[in-house]
Amino acid sequence: MSKLCMNCMNELDESIGGGAICPKCAFDNTTEQIKYALSYETLVGGRYIVGKVKSANSEGFTYIAYDTESNKNVFVREFCPVTIVYRDLTTMTVAPAEGKGDLYSELLKEFCSLYMKLYKASSINCIVTVTDMFYENGTAYAVLKHEDGVTLRNYRLEGEPERNEIINMFIPLISSLSTMHSLGIKHLNISPDTLKVTSEGKLILTEFSIEESRKANGPLEAVFAEGFAAPEQYTADYECDELTDIYSLCATLLFALTGTTPESAKKRIKDDRLLISREKIKLIPRNALSVIAQGLRVNRDERVASFERLRVELTGNVKLKDSLDEMKVTRKLPQRDIGTRRHFSLPPKFWAVTAFIFTLCAIIGYGYYLTHYTDFSMSDLKDDLLPESQSEITEVITAPDLVGDNYNDWVEKMKDVSLYRFTIKATSMEFNEEVEEGYIISQSPEAGESMPKNGQITLVVSRGSRMRSLPQINGMKFTKAVELLEAEGFTVIREDSYSKDIAPDYVIWYKDHISGDKVEYGSEITVYVSIGPNN
Repeated sequence: MSKLCMNCMNELDESIGGGAICPKCAFDNTTEQIKYALSYETLVGGRYIVGKVKSANSEGFTYIAYDTESNKNVFVREFCPVTIVYRDLTTMTVAPAEGKGDLYSELLKEFCSLYMKLYKASSINCIVTVTDMFYENGTAYAVLKHEDGVTLRNYRLEGEPERNEIINMFIPLISSLSTMHSLGIKHLNISPDTLKVTSEGKLILTEFSIEESRKANGPLEAVFAEGFAAPEQYTADYECDELTDIYSLCATLLFALTGTTPESAKKRIKDDRLLISREKIKLIPRNALSVIAQGLRVNRDERVASFERLRVELTGNVKLKDSLDEMKVTRKLPQRDIGTRRHFSLPPKFWAVTAFIFTLCAIIGYGYYLTHYTDFSMSDLKDDLLPESQSEITEVITAPDLVGDNYNDWVEKMKDVSLYRFTIKATSMEFNEEVEEGYIISQSPEAGESMPKNGQITLVVSRGSRMRSLPQINGMKFTKAVELLEAEGFTVIREDSYSKDIAPDYVIWYKDHISGDKVEYGSEITVYVSIGPNN
């Protein structure tokens, strides 16, 4: 067999770089393998020639390999947690370090359980396929199908994809994740780097690992992507489950649509608003924005409850689940036996003909009356019966995109009625954690839809966050403090108090609160106001 490139498994040419430089990928095959990994060209499973390590974490190594039986490239995943094992570099066998035997056995069992589940779930779409498993060298191996393609991160960097294209790519993936979790399989590191885009534009989830390598404060070092990992992965207090993968998936979808990576979950614990710029908001379809925001809630109880629900809301079929549930309990109504009932024992055709003749006579008689005894004309009848589109032609325009713009700015613009062929009206204001106060959340008709010239666009405007921070008002003139607090939506109650340090009519401090406290919009806030010293 010809010598193989250890990076791409293509045949080497002795005439190029002495047979060391790959003519296809330009890899230098004299480059050393990373420490603790299997040596180049090691044969495992009796058929797989191991090449370069393509990825590694605290659980083990993933190698590119060549299957000598199928003559295809594959990936081989080796369980080798280097912090608790050592490798004999002569035999390549793995053994637990002193005192780590029980832990090694437990984690090895978890590794085998995970990949056995994936092996049995090989029919699931959008999930990497496991084709083989075996024990060797004192450890376990899983063989994975080699999928050509690029990571989602590189795919997006290569060119800005259409947002609808992105959504369409994610829908089958979300369905697959729902099925995956129903089989008890977790990923816990969904990110633009663990999703591969194939040449057909299909997303494949790769890089599975045991939970102990995806969560902080565990027996292995936690390895996950900052900004895409859920808050519960940083603590031992919560279990990682479907909600954890939902968080990561929504962060990845946000990145795919906007190129924006959310802040680390550790930083978002106090304030989990996405704080997306107006330019970025316009890149996200309306139904996607709200579901992404909900999927990225720090509080697990506020997240989208399941991947199935996420898929339904993302596709806009919000009522689908309720409809399906209703269909399960709907009973088929008995058909009415229309042939057993007769009117006065006469056939139904008789009554139908009689009714038609009676109605026709009534119409003719009424028409005669209108045309002979009133000012009514047939042209009046024509105007009344013709649809509006035929009796009066209405000019149609395309609704502009107002979502993400400041509502008050548009109110000012609309004062010059000669500039615009539509009007606007804010029909409601809603609290929104992601859209800044005063900015437009949604519109009807939507941008790009047809509407009558000089028609009205109704708007939903953000009221901002429901919870507001109390500003610093100590020593401030009371009237100024009222202005600040009312601007945040609070009702101010004054409570006078003696003070020898604060001048009269100046604020001493809050009652029952301190500056920076988060208080619900509309709450009553009591402040102590100085009336001078008690002489």
